[in-house]
Amino acid sequence: MEMSAWVLALVTFVSSGAFTWVVLARLFREKSASDALSDVLDVYVPRTGEPFVPTVAPFRPNLLDKIGHNLIPTRYANTMKSRLVSTGKQDISAYRNLVRRKVVGAFSGLAYGMVTQFDAGPRGVLMIAAFTLLGYFLPDVLTYNTGTKRSLEIDKTLPDAIDILNLCVESGLTFQSAMSQVASILKGPLAQEFARVLRQMQLGQTMIDSLQDMSDRNNNADLERFVSVLVQAERLGIPMAGVLREQSTEMRMKRRDRAREQAQKVPVKILMPVMLCFLPGIFIIILGPAVVSIIRAFSGL
Repeated sequence: MEMSAWVLALVTFVSSGAFTWVVLARLFREKSASDALSDVLDVYVPRTGEPFVPTVAPFRPNLLDKIGHNLIPTRYANTMKSRLVSTGKQDISAYRNLVRRKVVGAFSGLAYGMVTQFDAGPRGVLMIAAFTLLGYFLPDVLTYNTGTKRSLEIDKTLPDAIDILNLCVESGLTFQSAMSQVASILKGPLAQEFARVLRQMQLGQTMIDSLQDMSDRNNNADLERFVSVLVQAERLGIPMAGVLREQSTEMRMKRRDRAREQAQKVPVKILMPVMLCFLPGIFIIILGPAVVSIIRAFSGL
């Protein structure tokens, strides 16, 4: 009986590993010409439309897509799309890959739980469910982490981008040309966002709508405030150079305050490691000989 259980566990592990390898090979294969054309067309995102546009070629869902469609509710799917937009990915293929990774993660967690908790009884059932849920929600956690890091990178580069915009506008360039200089000089997500705004304007969208699209797809408070100020200045006819100068000063003060806040959090963050790692060793070194002497003194009595 014990030998058959081990054989069943081995067969389950091998089959799940083969299944995972085949699925990952299909997920990370090179894009076809139709997918590349779809990525080119996805740079234009109308403000009033759906941010995920369909691909040019007719899409044929595979088994993972069908399983994911049945497992993921509509409201949860919209939340996943919003998180993907905040990471800079808003083509439909990114959403499909996320759904497939969730399905693969759920099946991998289920297989791992069945192999490791085969004879654990009720506790094993709970562990199998926990591993399955972990594999299912792990891609969401990674996506959220990527979006958070991207937002922090935007916070760091936004004052420099505003300085470049101000310098170019005061030199006589138009605001669109200044955004082009920012997209070519800087590196990172903010430069990509300005380049996307320029492509949207070249495709016929107004500057106000393009800037508001940039604010909507990036969950960043500083960028949202900056865009709202630009939109108000454009609508009221206020000179852009003065607005950019004031925004540059404000953003640099915010970055300085943010750095000061992070520095003030350092003593609180290192308090627990110091108490757990250093203080016990110090107490042993200082109080150890005294404790030994006291024990010897009382043992002699």
